[in-house]
Amino acid sequence: MRKVLSVLFALALHAPLTGSLQLGTGVPDYDILAQLRIFDGLRCPERNPDDWTVEERLHQALLLFGVADPENAELSPISAGLTNANYRLHHEGRDYFIRIAARNSEQLGVDRDAEIAAMQLAGEAQLSPQMLAHYPDEGVLVFEFLKGQQVPASYVRHPQILKRIALTFQRCHKLPSTLPRQVNPFERIHSLYEAVLAEGIALPENARAVMRCMDKIEQTLGSSDYSVPCHLDVHAGNLLCDGWKLWLVDWEYAGMCHPYFDLGSFASTSKLSNKELGLLLRFYSGETNPEALAELRLYRMTADLHWSLWCFLQSKMSDVDYDYEAEGLRLWQNYVDAMLQPQFHRDLALAHPSKNMVAKAS
Repeated sequence: MRKVLSVLFALALHAPLTGSLQLGTGVPDYDILAQLRIFDGLRCPERNPDDWTVEERLHQALLLFGVADPENAELSPISAGLTNANYRLHHEGRDYFIRIAARNSEQLGVDRDAEIAAMQLAGEAQLSPQMLAHYPDEGVLVFEFLKGQQVPASYVRHPQILKRIALTFQRCHKLPSTLPRQVNPFERIHSLYEAVLAEGIALPENARAVMRCMDKIEQTLGSSDYSVPCHLDVHAGNLLCDGWKLWLVDWEYAGMCHPYFDLGSFASTSKLSNKELGLLLRFYSGETNPEALAELRLYRMTADLHWSLWCFLQSKMSDVDYDYEAEGLRLWQNYVDAMLQPQFHRDLALAHPSKNMVAKAS
């Protein structure tokens, strides 16, 4: 099996990126000063950047980055991510990764200031590619291009890969500074729940029972004030392998949080079994005592509900061609299935976060 994985990784790492993007032709259909937004060192105020299309934002960011002729830039779209638009730029002999953030993402839990701080820390720690430029008006970030490939989703449950991911979590949770926002997963869930209702999105009939169950989990875990720098969106699509190590990308949701919610979020989106969840905990903290495992299972349930509500909201907000509703229902059912198991009540009795400041990431 190890040889098969090695061969597959080698093939993946040498697979070429394909695709191209033509950025408009002829005369642009908006004022040239608004297009350039540069005049005597000042940004042109004629157009609100919030009204720009993705192509206009990319065009302007390329100008600011020093690409003299954006319409003929060597760009290839990268089909990754469920929220943002991503491109590979080849310019003056170097490759860059360009990310254009989705608008109105704050409702989903994104904090751009915390994201920038987290990426700077992660870049310095060589946990993430270095951020080279940040254009907040355009919502554009430019990074060094990492010559690697996403970890295939089917790989993350393999013990050898799971161990590497656990060690990557350790490195993240050891970042040497405090991020500028505190993330309370229970507050996030209540916020997402209210946003879903405000958008008129229909929830399953057992929604009230689900939220009452979450109240019980919050009563058990919510008293812990233990927090470390967390990524909070680790899944196969945000893990890159360069042949030597794993890199974490896309720090939009990063903040100070309990490390078990970070692990639980990964377990939720990666569809880990309870056995694999225990293995992740052992690789991460070196032990799997019943109390710690009970706490992690509750955080995994919390993540199931969090991402389920996130998907329901995205089904109304996003233009990405992805069945958010189906994924939201899958995660919702995972939560309900766990809620109805006798193990859930045993976990509520076992978990003592005041004693389990775990992630010890030490």
